Order: sequence, then C-alpha cells, then structure tokens
Amino acid sequence: MKKFFLGLLFVLALIALGLPGLIAAWLPGQIEQSLDEHWPEATLVVERGWFNTTAIAQQGRTQLKLECHHLRWWRGTLLDANGNLMLSEPQTNIEIDARFNLDTTLHIHAHSERVEWAGTGTNRIDAPTFTLELNGSGEGKLVASARRLNLADILANELALAEIQVESNWRGSDERLDQVRLNIQTERAAQPLSQLNLTAASIDREALAQLNMAWSELQNAPPDSLQAQMAGLGLISAWQQLVQAGLVLELETLNLDREVSISGRWQPDQNMLGLQGGGRTPAALDWISPMLGLSQQLPAEKARAKAWQWIQQAADNDYLRLDGEQFEINDAAIN
Repeated sequence: MKKFFLGLLFVLALIALGLPGLIAAWLPGQIEQSLDEHWPEATLVVERGWFNTTAIAQQGRTQLKLECHHLRWWRGTLLDANGNLMLSEPQTNIEIDARFNLDTTLHIHAHSERVEWAGTGTNRIDAPTFTLELNGSGEGKLVASARRLNLADILANELALAEIQVESNWRGSDERLDQVRLNIQTERAAQPLSQLNLTAASIDREALAQLNMAWSELQNAPPDSLQAQMAGLGLISAWQQLVQAGLVLELETLNLDREVSISGRWQPDQNMLGLQGGGRTPAALDWISPMLGLSQQLPAEKARAKAWQWIQQAADNDYLRLDGEQFEINDAAIN
C-alpha cells in the first residue's frame, strides 16, 4: 500500500511539473497562429517560461499584453491569462482576464472605463463590460453591459442610451447551432425601459461564418469594384445556404419606451413572415430617426421626415393601419 501511494504521488508530481512545460511548448505557437489569422500586421514578442508565458503584440500605438500562467490547479485552471489591450482608435484601455479550466470550460472577462472614437460628433461608451463563457458541449453565453452609450454628429442626430444590458445564449454542435437567443435591455433619457428578445434556430455554422466573412469583405471593398461584386455574390450564396438549412427567426418581444410593442416569426425557406403589434408613431420615430440620420448622414429633421415617409408608404401599401398617432401592423397584408 505504501508503494502504491508513493507511486501515486510520483505520478501527480510528474503531472504537476511536466504539464506546465508541455503548455509552455504549445502556447507560443498557438498565439502566433492566432495573430497571423486575425492581426497579421502586429509584431509579436514571446517570453517563455516553465510556469508562465508573456506575450506582447504591437502595431503602432495599439498593444496587447498577456501574462499567461500554466496549470494553476488550486484555481482549477489549465491556463490562466490576464493583461490589457490598448487601442488608439477607438481610444481605450481594456483589461482582460481569461481562464481555460480543467473541465474544458472557457471564461473570458473584459472591461474598460470608457471607449471613445472619432467621428463627426461625440461617440462614447461608458463602463463597458464583456463576459464570454464556453463549454465543450457546444453551449455558450455572452453577457455585455454599459452604463451609457452616446452617438452624435454635427447634423443634430443623437442617440443616447443608458443602462444597456445584452445577453446571448446558444447551444448546438460542430455543424449547426440549434438555437441562439438574444436579449437586450436599455432606456432612453427620461423614458421607460425598452427591450428586444430574439431567438434564431437551425443555424448552419459554416454558412454563418461565410456570411460574416463576405460582409466584412464587402465593407472593405471599393464601391462598384470587382472585389465588391465578388463579396456580394459570396453574401448571397452564404445566405441561401443558411435558408436551406431551415433558419427560423422569432421576435418574441420588441418593446420601445413601453409605447411600441411588436412580435413576429420569419421562416425564409417557407416564405413565411408574421408580424403583430403596433403602438405610438412618435415613439417609433424617436428611435428610427436618429439611427437613420447617423447611418445615412442626414440632418436630423430630414431623417425624421424620411422615417415618417417610410411609415406612410407602409400604410399606403396596407402593411400598416394609421389612426391618429397610433399604428397597427396588418399581418395579413405582409403575408
């Protein structure tokens, strides 16, 4: 029995001393590969130790520094990393804490005091936080929050939101996501809570990745160029693949200032779209107008006039029923 316990202690000591060395040999290559894929312009410096690895990636004034600790068994982690990401545009310093646990779950937390970026006006997020949790069974959870979001331009467009809460949960396999759920809560100044609850089901992972890639290429391509045309074709192809996989989107709740309430369901492969609800037209305009003005660089008055024109056109096509300051969606006309 004594020999058994001595042997067990020897094996445990070997694991405790040997596994950190294996992680130290494996980790730098993984960091380098990830940077090559996502940040190829960065210069990487890695200091490798038996129990710790330090990585610094830098491009101009942008710097990522991570201190990685190997096998902290008393914390239940195979890999424990902390550090910060300093960005020049948008201007911010993001504190990062990440853990890859012995049970193969991943936990990442990031926060910053403030994020500011250049534009034609004030663009700022106060006290943003971000938490991501993943496990080996294909389930994940993302939680993000901010004390305040302010977007404004010199054309008098402004969108100011407070106490923003975003939560997303998903489950699935390597091939597909069975369900993704998104919940958003926020409020405008002196207005009641607004919220969005959206569920997406039967999502093809590969098609979704292709859609994101094509969209990114389209955003970076010169207008009317061959690159833009190819990205557009890729976008269409990825969308068709998502539809063929049986994508279903369900809007459980869209509630704006407690004055507009909309719900619905869209199943594109069956050409089925159902929307119900309505509310006060001024409240809908208060949300649509600044988004339209900021995105299309329209003066605030023109943005509100254009948003109202959209509502009137929808009513002319019988998609909406207008009654004074109230509107109601005509579900029968949409289908």
